[in-house]
Formats: sequence, C-alpha cells, structure tokens
Amino acid sequence: MNTSHESDPAAFEREWQLQERALQHERARLDASADDARVSRYRLLARSLRQPLQETLPTDFAYRIAAMASAREVLADDAEQRFDRRLLQAAIGVFGLVIVGVIVWYGGDWLVPTSATARVGALLGNRWLLMLTACLAVSVMTQRVARGLDRDATSRG
Repeated sequence: MNTSHESDPAAFEREWQLQERALQHERARLDASADDARVSRYRLLARSLRQPLQETLPTDFAYRIAAMASAREVLADDAEQRFDRRLLQAAIGVFGLVIVGVIVWYGGDWLVPTSATARVGALLGNRWLLMLTACLAVSVMTQRVARGLDRDATSRG
C-alpha cells in the first residue's frame, strides 16, 4: 500500500479503492490491459500473495528446534554454575585476605582471648560460639532440604 498520502483522507480512500478494484479484477480474472499502472501493480501483488510458499519446513523441524533450545539451556546452566563457582572462590579469597589482615593488624593480641575460651566450660558459655553453631546447623539443613527437593523434581520430571 502506498503510505505517502496517509495524512490526506481522500488520497487514502482513493488508494484503498484502487487496491480493492485490483483484487476484484484479479479474482474475476479480467483482462489486465484495461487497468492503469497502479491497479496492475496491485493485481500483481494480489496474485503473488495468493500463491503458496515455495519452501516447506523439514519433517523434523520441531525436533531440531527443541534440540537447539535444550542445548542452549544446558550451556546457560553450565555458564551459571561456573559463575557461581568463581564467585564463591572470590568470596573465600576475600575472607582469607581479611583473616590474614586481622592477624597482621592485631598480631599476637588476638591469641590470648582465643586461648582463654578454649576451655570447654568457657566454650559453652560463649554466646557467639553458640550463634555460629546455630547458623552452621541451619545452613547445612537448608542445603540438605534443597538437595532433596531437587532430587524429587528430577525424579518426577
């Protein structure tokens, strides 16, 4: 369709009428020599749109697309796991550097309170140690529950 006259409603209507006339002439298989040039172009367009497509999809098209999609999904999962692993390694490295920094900064001063709490009675009374143990226990339990849910999902799916 000619879009150069979209702001003029009368020109738009004339163009629409030319398209409709070309479609009617093509359906009726009238002689094209009596038509003007624009109607002839619209008839050619209508004729080409009526023809079936030359190319057809292969019989295993859906299988190929599904295989490509699953391959991309596997690659995305692998990339995500690599990223997670590298992020965890970086966090462990940063924590290691912080520990080394604390040792350097405080020197031997931090060993005295640590050795004093090494006695069993003092360990049980230390709130921070109990909090650390509770956090570790919650973390281990949530990981086990998540692994169990993952196994259930893969066995069902």
